[in-house]
Amino acid sequence: MGKSSDALDYYEKAREILESVNDKPQMAKLYNNMASTYILISYYEKATKYFLESARLKEELADSDGLAATYNNLGLVYFDWDNNKMTRYFLEKAISINLKRKNKKYLATNFTAMGDLSVDLKQADSALFYYKKSLELKRKWATNTGW
Repeated sequence: MGKSSDALDYYEKAREILESVNDKPQMAKLYNNMASTYILISYYEKATKYFLESARLKEELADSDGLAATYNNLGLVYFDWDNNKMTRYFLEKAISINLKRKNKKYLATNFTAMGDLSVDLKQADSALFYYKKSLELKRKWATNTGW
């Protein structure tokens, strides 16, 4: 575990400080970082716990972009955990937010993840649909931003 363990120790110290000053935006970011670290060491249950806590704070703070990103991350954790029902649930929540906000860059990411889920479920037509949508958005994004 090595460096991941060190990172988690520092995150825990940061969490105590942030909670003492009630800095919810930074706590939401910290929880995302903690969850990502737990993913690296395949502790999916802990990763899920911290992503859910981050999502709760982002809902409270009305951080729609951050919430959509966290939902996408939750979908990916559940995908790694082979829970296709929860993967779809969280990816659909992310897509819904990103459609409302017209966030094409992150929609492309969401559509790629849905394509991966469809491949896992052996739904070739659905996978192709999502991959094409992702590619279309990425091409538009690249044209407009030089991405």
